[in-house]
Amino acid sequence: MRLSLLALILISLFSEDLNAKNIHYITVSDVNVWEEIVLLCREKKVPLFVTYTNEAKIPQSVKDIQNNTKAVKFANKNYVSVFINDYSQLGETFKTLFQLSDDTYHMVINPEEELLLKQKKLDFEFFREGIRRFEQFETIMLSHYNRTLTKEEWLVYLDIKYNNFGYLGTISEANRFIPILEESDLGNPKYWPFVTKLCLELNNPVLKTLRKNTSLVEHSQAKFPWLEFYINTYNLNLSFAIDNKDTNRINRMKEELVPLYPDTAKREHQKLLVQQQYLAGLDKWESYKKLTFSHLKENNKPDDFYTEFEKLYYSYPFNKVSDLLEEILEAGIEEKSTYKLNYNMAELLIAKGDKNRAWQYANDAAKKATNAKEEARAAILQQFLFY
Repeated sequence: MRLSLLALILISLFSEDLNAKNIHYITVSDVNVWEEIVLLCREKKVPLFVTYTNEAKIPQSVKDIQNNTKAVKFANKNYVSVFINDYSQLGETFKTLFQLSDDTYHMVINPEEELLLKQKKLDFEFFREGIRRFEQFETIMLSHYNRTLTKEEWLVYLDIKYNNFGYLGTISEANRFIPILEESDLGNPKYWPFVTKLCLELNNPVLKTLRKNTSLVEHSQAKFPWLEFYINTYNLNLSFAIDNKDTNRINRMKEELVPLYPDTAKREHQKLLVQQQYLAGLDKWESYKKLTFSHLKENNKPDDFYTEFEKLYYSYPFNKVSDLLEEILEAGIEEKSTYKLNYNMAELLIAKGDKNRAWQYANDAAKKATNAKEEARAAILQQFLFY
């Protein structure tokens, strides 16, 4: 598409059509055409409204907004609107650049190709917020540089950063943002993405507040995504501990973080899990084994053996844990022989190439079967080993 032709299209877009019923989209599939449009928008200092979709037809969200005359007029007056299919050359570029999944996204992008706003929902407020961010962008970046961001400006800054880079900020940025939050902010959904992805260091003010008042977690389950916050905090600090071989951090996690786990019934299990994951991360399997068997002996619950087997089997490379898996199942069968333990021992031994021993456990699994489904599965395993 020639530049002069694009200019004609943009001129038509900027003319105010009072009778317009639809958003004036330009369908673009070529990266070069996109760049030409961006250059023209840069000259005219207007943002781009982009709809990216994997649907073969106009998405329902766009059809719905067409019924809002005010929204359509506002979009046509203030934006250059671009429609992109995910299968196109430009679509592939957008998918990688802005971390898009196979879905429909609506975006506001400035002429410097910085993503200011991204969401799946499309309404009048989306268009207005996009213009606010476009007009405020330079001021917000300058305020961030001067360390004078207000709470509302922080929200915009962090959201733009996440849209463009896929992360919400550094620890130093978190430490600047968190202190200006108030307890009441935890009940406001617009703060949730930032608290659940930024307030993760063990020393941060949000965690300090929670440790002083642990009942906040139980009392606000419906008002704040505590589980997401906990998991993100847990994963970050576990990763730090493993990378730095920091046993002290692991102990602090057990004492300071685990008591905040939203599911009170599983808190004791979390204390064990954080130690196990730390030892596994450092490849200290002998220590992992001692810790796990100490737990199994102390609790003396037959079902725990299968729980520990399953946790280990699905979390770590088979070549590292195959012997320990066998020891856990063997100890469990000695404690109480069940279908589940014998069946999994047979499968484990097959994977290790020991079919002779696997045959005995497959037979024991058949004897311990408690329903038709278990009997059928054990029979299939026996048949496989026989032939």
